Amino acid sequence: MVEIVRDHSTPPDPWWFLNPEVGRLAKPELVFVMQWLWHEKPAKEFLWDGAAGGRIRWHAEIEILEDDPVFKTRAGLLTFNTAVNRGLLHPDYFSMDWGASEGVYTGPAILLGRNPECPEPEGVFYDGRASVRITARLMRFHHGDVVRELCRRGLMPRPPVPPPSPATQEPSPSIPVTTEELQEERSAEDAIPPSAPVSKARKGKQERLLESIAGEIYKENMPLLLASEFQHAIEQALKTKTLTTPLPPHWVPELTACRRFLIKRNKLRVVR
Repeated sequence: MVEIVRDHSTPPDPWWFLNPEVGRLAKPELVFVMQWLWHEKPAKEFLWDGAAGGRIRWHAEIEILEDDPVFKTRAGLLTFNTAVNRGLLHPDYFSMDWGASEGVYTGPAILLGRNPECPEPEGVFYDGRASVRITARLMRFHHGDVVRELCRRGLMPRPPVPPPSPATQEPSPSIPVTTEELQEERSAEDAIPPSAPVSKARKGKQERLLESIAGEIYKENMPLLLASEFQHAIEQALKTKTLTTPLPPHWVPELTACRRFLIKRNKLRVVR
């Protein structure tokens, strides 16, 4: 028996995982957290504990494999979507492949139950009378939740609040952008470790690479862009392997480099 879990999120934004700038795959989000925790092990624990504790939203395409589903149905031992959403990340049964952004749960059935003597919400429990195998593919974490949790625990400075515009100022024309997109853009731009200076030589090399890549993607018609939009366009081109620009091994576009590039070429889209 196979069931597909499509969502693990909370209102008011139930479709956040469809935005790749907000719902980031586990691997790049781990790299982001490592900038602030300086080691892979605590960064993994930070994401794991936040997701398991409900402070960081996650989403995955989940496949539930049940053996002998007829017996389990009669015995009330089937593992359902709602139970998976709340009980998948058990440290004893769930193993995560961070490089592939994929995890596997192998263990007892995950069930929901309510104590008849206590009017509390349903709780998760694991029933050893049946076993289940669950594969979580393309696991993503909500980047805004990650940034907020880092700030809450004092591991990252809080992004400054932009001052309100004067009442008499005419709004400048701009391309519509969602509030959450702007929040993620500002949070990510402020998320630069203070002790990680970039040399002039490295900046120059990055800008030459971005110049060549921008020419491939946009030709001579490069529009005004947010830094995150430019970064995402490059990531998509890398994913589809359509770039011919020679790149260093394991090279990834840095948000700050994309922003510097856009500013120097007057292509940075400003939204007020």
